[in-house]
Amino acid sequence: MHEKVAKYLANEMEERERLEFESLLVEDNSLQEELFAQIEILEEHTKSSQRFNASKAYAQVEGQLKSTKVVNMPQKRGFSFLKVAATLLIVLTAGFFITKSISDTEEEAPLVFETSTAIDTFTLSDGTQIRLNANSRLEIANDFGVKNREVKLIGAANFDVARNEDLPFVINANNGSVEVLGTVFEVNAYPERDVELNVAEGKVKFASKIVEKEDLFEAGDTGLLTANGKELIKTKRKNENYAAWWTNRLVFEEASFEEVFKDLEKTYHVQIQFDESLSNCAWSAILEDYTLTEALEVLKTTYPNISKIEIKDSLIKLEGTACNN
Repeated sequence: MHEKVAKYLANEMEERERLEFESLLVEDNSLQEELFAQIEILEEHTKSSQRFNASKAYAQVEGQLKSTKVVNMPQKRGFSFLKVAATLLIVLTAGFFITKSISDTEEEAPLVFETSTAIDTFTLSDGTQIRLNANSRLEIANDFGVKNREVKLIGAANFDVARNEDLPFVINANNGSVEVLGTVFEVNAYPERDVELNVAEGKVKFASKIVEKEDLFEAGDTGLLTANGKELIKTKRKNENYAAWWTNRLVFEEASFEEVFKDLEKTYHVQIQFDESLSNCAWSAILEDYTLTEALEVLKTTYPNISKIEIKDSLIKLEGTACNN
């Protein structure tokens, strides 16, 4: 009996089973007792002002009850006529009142993955593998893997999406959305900044939510959606350092200091300021499993004209003279 009542309150019965249960409910006193006992437990659990209210329930259907055949039921455990009327209300509304009351007051919270200063890796219920960059947040939609495969990204993440032809994987990222059936790619979506897409394998649809613009991106492509969501740009990727934050590998081939510092900023989550005189310098190097301090030491050794490197928290300042080209 307990399981049947719980199943009824959860609105998990088939139509025929529900009708049989409600017919029995009107006549079976012990079933009524069990029903109200579980309602009271649910009321305490939701701790909401919108709890089941028998008086209100009766008022809502008083007119219907006058024309409805009411089965006389002896009171037990202090049950009032209003609670009996509320039982009839359940019959009349096919269980809607209770299920709606519960769902309105206690919606299931989405699953959230969040990082601070370290990278985290995890696998979703559909088999999708994700690397979440530091200072990032990923919200997983309710019913993920059943009715949808939607997530919301704030920050940066690398996705290896399990293929599902019937249920596309959708990432909501600022003013854009990324949709795939199953492939490998990276998305950067920090608040109030451009959204960047880098495709490693397969095909990815990248679209704006603000204007009717979308494009298909393939392996080797980089997509950039401006922060206002109005411009979508596709280019062929020339720099593979976009993935250095999780591969721990940086490769520079006569790269300008401006490009070098941009990649270092993204990889190590810092801000770099440098003298304009250093802008004509270029660097070739392969850094694998280097810390930021080690990378800066190699840079200074290579370029003695860098006279000072100052590190304070996440801000780095470089001073020096122009390079001799």
